[in-house]
Amino acid sequence: MGQTNDCEARLERHNRGYVTSTRPYRPWVMIQREQFETRGEAMKREHWYKTGTEHRRIKKLIAEYLEAKRLLHPPKEDARKGL
Repeated sequence: MGQTNDCEARLERHNRGYVTSTRPYRPWVMIQREQFETRGEAMKREHWYKTGTEHRRIKKLIAEYLEAKRLLHPPKEDARKGL
């Protein structure tokens, strides 16, 4: 979560490992994007998301994304299970 004027470039920087704090958690995907007229508006929204009850909304978005991904690409059965 953050602010930028180029979402694709920001995501690429995270996925290439240029951001130390997010490097161990790659790959990153964008599941939501919002656009604002001013940086101040974006900062207020970011703060709103990161505090209070909005954490639940973020967790729900992530869970829905992961569930959809799992349904579209179920894990392959481990061939070793039969041994």
